[in-house]
Amino acid sequence: MDPYLDRYYSLPKEYLRPGTFLTNSLEDEIQTDLHIYLSRNDPFRERGQSLQIILTDNESHKKEYKNAVAPLLLSITSANCLQLLRSRSGFYQ
Repeated sequence: MDPYLDRYYSLPKEYLRPGTFLTNSLEDEIQTDLHIYLSRNDPFRERGQSLQIILTDNESHKKEYKNAVAPLLLSITSANCLQLLRSRSGFYQ
């Protein structure tokens, strides 16, 4: 995005922008400039690679979490069920 913003905020563009605004072509010019920049190369490649690394790490952390927490939750749930059954009825006494 930096090259697009550098061009957008350049001195020549700053001088031309009021004219394009008055002729109602400012939006078209901004759209054209953005399209040229985005079609030139893959501007989001680095961010896409970083996002893929984060997603991969997230999946491995979710598996670790599930493996660590599932037995704990199961034991807590089982103990709570037994305690509830004991307190509500004459079962398991």
